[in-house]
Amino acid sequence: MELREALAYLREHHQSLLNTDASVLGVAYTPDDGEADFYIIELSLDEEAKAEEGVDYYNVHLEGGNISSSEGIEDYLGDENIDNLIEELPEFTEKIQYQLYQLENSPFGYESSFALKNIFPSLPDPDDSDPTTFKSEAIALITKLNKQ
Repeated sequence: MELREALAYLREHHQSLLNTDASVLGVAYTPDDGEADFYIIELSLDEEAKAEEGVDYYNVHLEGGNISSSEGIEDYLGDENIDNLIEELPEFTEKIQYQLYQLENSPFGYESSFALKNIFPSLPDPDDSDPTTFKSEAIALITKLNKQ
């Protein structure tokens, strides 16, 4: 799903997403970004705003980093208006595909290689693989995912 489709999907399938613990995630390879080579983007609806005010308030959680680095970048954005929210987001968020994931553990809060391994189980173990090989395999999987 493209970004707008994914946000609309959140609104339409809100309850089923909650019931199944599914997440709407996008994964981006951003080689021209000075802060991170990879980003994981989670789209969600604010539970409190939905329950108490009946308002669809969209949240976007971005977390990025580089392979073999514990340094990273994290950002949270939100808005009731999809157009306003998209204007605030980095451009790459509109160029990737979003998928439903049911992950055992959240990919957030980990070094990028471990976060990517969580999303793409076919990647080699980050502790036992060459970082260059791991990165090239991750790029191939992300590229394939975003061409759908």
